[in-house]
Amino acid sequence: MKNKLKSAQSFFTTLSNTVKQANKDIDAAKLKLTTEIAAIGEIKTETETTRFYVYYDDLMLSLLKEAAKKIINTCNEYQKRHGKKTLFEIPEV
Repeated sequence: MKNKLKSAQSFFTTLSNTVKQANKDIDAAKLKLTTEIAAIGEIKTETETTRFYVYYDDLMLSLLKEAAKKIINTCNEYQKRHGKKTLFEIPEV
């Protein structure tokens, strides 16, 4: 009986140590995951910022093209009104 109790005690001691180690491993894995989630969050933020700038640059380029065409058209109309023969051409960009 005494040997069976010692055997059971040894089993539960080993099991307890295994569970404690598993808890430590789980905590370490959680910490690593938290760090990785934070890194992914930073990448996501940078990606969104980059997308915004790309969109913004495209929008600004489009607005710049429209403004340039308007200036050229206005200059052409001015030259026509004043009898000038040299007219600007609107470049295709």
